[in-house]
Amino acid sequence: MILKLENIFFNYQNNHLLESINLSLSVGEFTCLTGPNGIGKSTLLKLIMGELKPDKGEINFDSDNTCEKLRIKNISYLPSEIPDPLYITVGELVKLARFDPNSIFSSNLTSLDKSVIESCIYTCNLSNLSNRSFEKLSSGEKQRAWLAFALAQDRKILVLDESINSLDHENTDMFFRILKKVSSDGKAILMCTHNLEMVSKYADKLLILKDKTITYEGPSKQNLSQMIYS
Repeated sequence: MILKLENIFFNYQNNHLLESINLSLSVGEFTCLTGPNGIGKSTLLKLIMGELKPDKGEINFDSDNTCEKLRIKNISYLPSEIPDPLYITVGELVKLARFDPNSIFSSNLTSLDKSVIESCIYTCNLSNLSNRSFEKLSSGEKQRAWLAFALAQDRKILVLDESINSLDHENTDMFFRILKKVSSDGKAILMCTHNLEMVSKYADKLLILKDKTITYEGPSKQNLSQMIYS
């Protein structure tokens, strides 16, 4: 699967915020989006998620024009800040990702549901914390729990908006390693981040948003600081 943004324009209060945005996401690829603060990175993610509508251009899945059902079916999203859920364990949180509001039997987990939940908890290094209350987790553990929740939705594309700002170096490295493995196992990942060290270490592709458009799309092994801030 490939997600394509073609010639996207977006205006806010009569100001041109994004212009001529073209990018693609592929399954098996870990893509990072970076750029100066306030340039419109979160706005771009909201356009991808359908929270905002472009003034011009198209967002397509494999050449099929995006509809809301297709978007919901294919994309999981982790925002930059999520309030802590109360009175819930890690395992219970991840189970919620398999909830189907359209089914009267949604509370009954299938063998597939249980397998996906167990696999996502394991992938995020949380197996020994499955029965621990969420509110007792460290910052790094909380972020990995939310990542397991997003992965348990079992969608092809994962979009993350600045999900590691509060983490120390060790937990940040672990988070990026998990994303790299997850993408290699068959997901398309787009992560908005300023951590250029981890980008150059783990990302397959880099997108730089600058001057209202994507000024670079390619390998992440370049002189990133100079490319972004010059």
